[in-house]
Amino acid sequence: MLWKNPFLQKDNYDKAVYWCLLITLLSLAFSIRFINSISVFILVAITLLHPDRKMFFKRAFRNPYLIVCIALFATKMAGLYYTEHMDASMRQIGTKIIWVAIPFFFCSNKNIPASDMWRLMFRFTIALFAVSLYCLVYALFIYAQQHDVSVFFYHELVRPVKHHAVLFSLYLLFCIIYWMEEGLAITGNHSQRTLLTSLIIFFFLFIILLASKLIIAITFLYVIFFGL
Repeated sequence: MLWKNPFLQKDNYDKAVYWCLLITLLSLAFSIRFINSISVFILVAITLLHPDRKMFFKRAFRNPYLIVCIALFATKMAGLYYTEHMDASMRQIGTKIIWVAIPFFFCSNKNIPASDMWRLMFRFTIALFAVSLYCLVYALFIYAQQHDVSVFFYHELVRPVKHHAVLFSLYLLFCIIYWMEEGLAITGNHSQRTLLTSLIIFFFLFIILLASKLIIAITFLYVIFFGL
């Protein structure tokens, strides 16, 4: 029996991409790295199975952003020639291949429906909010026992969920930019604007607690730019 490509129908492809992206974003928010890596590779595999994959390849490899990411990955690979800890380096390479996989997917797939992206970002935002709230409650619990104010800042704040402070700040900044551009600037619904404004303010304050000076500076500059 001949195998029939399920992605010959555009609806099947769009649904597969949506659910894989949702799993990728949620696993990113909750720091479930194993599932995150698998979902990213599935996204690449789905792209390779698309009937128009040749067009996707041309579109991706003509994008200078992907070329730069490939160059960075190649630089990391070149370090294998100078290391004495090959096993550890190979494990790092396995995680860094996402530097190429994610840009390849997004450079190939430029036509993700705006409605799907809105739903994905809303779920990603709620997940980040839940993680941030959990970290704050956990920090309050530790502070009540140890009276150490450092639990509210930088890596200590996101340590309970095994996140990196700078990377988590970037996720929050990404949400702030998206909702200011695609939420506050577009929606006319008062309750939606109130919810989005509250989330943006909360994320902004959480970025300050994470204390990444570069991310804080970029956030302030963006807010000023948006206001102007």
